Amino acid sequence: MTNINSEELKDIIYTVSSHFSEDTNFPQHFVDTVCKKFEQTGRDWEATVLEVFEEMGRREMIPFYRIYVKEKESTYSSLKQEKIELLVGPTSNDEYIPWETQKIAQALEREGGIPKHIAQKVAFSVEQKVIRSDNRYISTALIRDLVNSELFLSGHGYYVKKQTVLGIPKYNLNSLLYTRNGDSNIRSVRQLENKIASNTFRQYALEEVFSKEVAQAHLSGTIHIEDLEWPVKYFSINSDIPSQFQIKKNSDIENIVELLANIQRVSQFISHSLNIYSIDTEEMNWNKSMLKSFISGISQNSSLSYNIILHHLESTFTDNLCKCYKDFSNDDKYKLPRFWVPVNPDSFKNEKLLKKICNIALTTNNINYYFKPENLYDENSAPITGCAMNAFVINILRAALSAKEKENLWEELKQTFGLTVKAHLDKKRFLFNLADGPLRQLTKYNNVCQVDINNSICFLSIAGLPEAVHFLCDGNDMSDGEGWELAIEILERLNEMAVNLEQRYDIRIKLVDYSNSKATEHFEKVHKSILSKLPINKYTFGPHFCSSTEMNYREKILKEGQLHQYIKSYINIQNIKDSKSLLSLLEFTYQETDANILRII
Repeated sequence: MTNINSEELKDIIYTVSSHFSEDTNFPQHFVDTVCKKFEQTGRDWEATVLEVFEEMGRREMIPFYRIYVKEKESTYSSLKQEKIELLVGPTSNDEYIPWETQKIAQALEREGGIPKHIAQKVAFSVEQKVIRSDNRYISTALIRDLVNSELFLSGHGYYVKKQTVLGIPKYNLNSLLYTRNGDSNIRSVRQLENKIASNTFRQYALEEVFSKEVAQAHLSGTIHIEDLEWPVKYFSINSDIPSQFQIKKNSDIENIVELLANIQRVSQFISHSLNIYSIDTEEMNWNKSMLKSFISGISQNSSLSYNIILHHLESTFTDNLCKCYKDFSNDDKYKLPRFWVPVNPDSFKNEKLLKKICNIALTTNNINYYFKPENLYDENSAPITGCAMNAFVINILRAALSAKEKENLWEELKQTFGLTVKAHLDKKRFLFNLADGPLRQLTKYNNVCQVDINNSICFLSIAGLPEAVHFLCDGNDMSDGEGWELAIEILERLNEMAVNLEQRYDIRIKLVDYSNSKATEHFEKVHKSILSKLPINKYTFGPHFCSSTEMNYREKILKEGQLHQYIKSYINIQNIKDSKSLLSLLEFTYQETDANILRII
């Protein structure tokens, strides 16, 4: 094959044409014909050029063409001789290796699925550019950039995506390493490692895990994919860990060590939260020292949320828990787990203990009160085990802005909901292929916290509900009248869609409300950049009233409690002054409303 590329061939044909007074369009037409025929046949480049001369009836040009090609090859050979010791590196083995054009072509075929004749053409063109440079050393990263550039400019941009290198630019890495803590929020080596890994995984998830339309929906703010940076992890897992390993009666220390070891083993597969049941069982025989060791042990993982689901309020465990939190109250080095406290008629008989729990709630914001045990336990009072493989957020406001009118909203929501189901199936397919690889320890480990991918749940939440109601109801809020009716109808429709799609695709969908601000931040950012001319750019997460709605505590609890029949949600209460006021609200919530969970923030 002659050592020229399409651009050099064009230069030669321009020169040759000048001897025959050809028009200026001939060289480009000639080169285009050669390239097209070469890609179709994959034959030798030189033979293809000569064949085109024959087909176009320009045999008289061939002698002149050969003269100029020989001159070009002579120049190329001298350049190559001078640069024969060109080195490539550093490689994965931290060494430099001699330049080999054929290896580039082979890599293009192997990694990008590029046809052989295109790969060889691209590799040769890149070699020419490198040899003509003044560098004796060249990095593998620069070679990839040159290859991608050549693919793009030669009309083969389709293959560039397959050649993409995922990672973090050197400038960004330096920023993470050398910026002060207050600016970068990187306070440990582990956080640094997680930041770098999550950046790479995030790119991979958008390009490989989720389909093109799902990725586009996320980037455009139609939906939000939670924890996109950890596609190899489950969003949340419910675990009855304490009852799933053998309790060693002879040693409290061994009990704690084994319990923490099992929790740590499961935690590595989770991106958001681990919900732990059965901690307050009699088998564990907790004392204050054990409980304090347990809390400090699981508090070491600052990237994960731990929820401890209690079965009983009246227990030694609960009393020791209050004592531990009192000790932890002035120590901010731990990320304390959130405890879920059951509220029932018996709870109010032990007002002293309940008051202690209220004091914890008011000082640490780490207590949830739940009023409907059936949402956390099955009919046999056993913990609901399983996992949420992923979580998505539907942008209700974006759907309303697209619909413009209430009558068109349902079709918009239907399409958006369908995208979240497709995203769930994308993730399910991806994790299923990892079940015998990176996820094997989670799915097949002595039957401890065994996770069934096929039975995993798709968590689905919403953002922008009150803002959407405000837009569609001519500025009215959803606290009453037309706005309230629309809010209820939206949630009813979402429930209907969930049931229909569950049956159609044989999957499990659960409408939920979880504490995460990333979705609203994402939607607001997209809104300001893409939808900046449209009204309203604030997003309220979950089935809640926006912060500007004027309601007292009891009105808020009554209203939001009614929404909980559609989405299992929290009622967030803040600025409670004392435990007596909180006790009064707890009793009101339990006796007068259908509320699911009360949280002090």
